[in-house]
Amino acid sequence: MGRLLVWFGLLALLLGRAPTASAQTTTPAVPTAVTLTIIAATGDPVTLPAIASQTTAISAAAVVCNQAPSNPVAGVPVNPSVFAVDDPFTAGRECRVAGPLGLPNGTFRAVSTFSGTCTAGPCTSARSVVALPGPFLIQGTIGPPSAPQDLHIP
Repeated sequence: MGRLLVWFGLLALLLGRAPTASAQTTTPAVPTAVTLTIIAATGDPVTLPAIASQTTAISAAAVVCNQAPSNPVAGVPVNPSVFAVDDPFTAGRECRVAGPLGLPNGTFRAVSTFSGTCTAGPCTSARSVVALPGPFLIQGTIGPPSAPQDLHIP
């Protein structure tokens, strides 16, 4: 069999036709989770280290997905708790995922990644190329005063 292939290869070269190889195609993995990563307000969104992150399971049937498109908030959002990413299962829809809790006060940006199962095992997409259109703020809020701890009749 090996000699036959060599002969066909030589014949193809003599006839001026190079043997062709078929290219292997790659199909993207089906996403099973989206990770929202909070990064610094300045710098390259692809390489900045994470300040915090939150991973949410997604699927075509997940309640967080197949949501009607929303309009981005105008101005600089303050204390956002929900972020929207393109729905990978339904074109023109979005998945809305919770952001991480416990961020310090400051100005941040967010990027997202999808993860799934590839041929070799778990895999993650590259970070979204564009972080949120602009930064968002986390500001501490002032709540009501603490309740009195001592009530007595003098």
